[in-house]
Amino acid sequence: MMKGFSGSLFLLIFRMKSKFNSLMRSLIAGLLVASFSLPAAAQSTGAYFTTYPTLTPDGKTVIFSFEGDLWKADVQNPQAVRLTAMPGSEILAKVSPDGKWIAFTAYQFGNADVFLMPVEGGDIRQLTMHEAGDLMESWSWDSRSVYITSSREGTTTSYKVSIDGGTPVRMFSHYFNVIHNVVEHPSSGEIFFNEIGRAHV
Repeated sequence: MMKGFSGSLFLLIFRMKSKFNSLMRSLIAGLLVASFSLPAAAQSTGAYFTTYPTLTPDGKTVIFSFEGDLWKADVQNPQAVRLTAMPGSEILAKVSPDGKWIAFTAYQFGNADVFLMPVEGGDIRQLTMHEAGDLMESWSWDSRSVYITSSREGTTTSYKVSIDGGTPVRMFSHYFNVIHNVVEHPSSGEIFFNEIGRAHV
């Protein structure tokens, strides 16, 4: 009886040890697979908290702000290319109707000014320079001027400035005619805007 019992116990222990070894091999294999897959996950190119997206006129390229700089990417390709690497933050990018230029707001010298650069990247020109804040709004349809919001005369309202530079021109000369969100009609030249939360034309 004892010999038969000892043989059965030995067989049971042998089977348990075999199952344990098999389980450990599976566990180690799983850990190895997981460890090899971790670098791929860590190198994910996904970008989060992108802001101020805008499309080129052909709808094929999106330009946006990320980590203080402007980036662009093909809407069919998630690989983005950095356009700016300025010391401050760049926001509110708008592409000209002819698709050649990007006008945007940048905080470079303690306040907001409007800058201009080619869509493909390259030299950046400063369009406005004032101690008050200048925020990019929209383009004229001939791609020769931009509309901005500025508080340079005490009240915040819209101005028009040429991409060749010069002093911004206030849209309405009356001090209390304060507007923002100016958009120009593509054919009639009419101006659409907001005043105290109401839309006008």
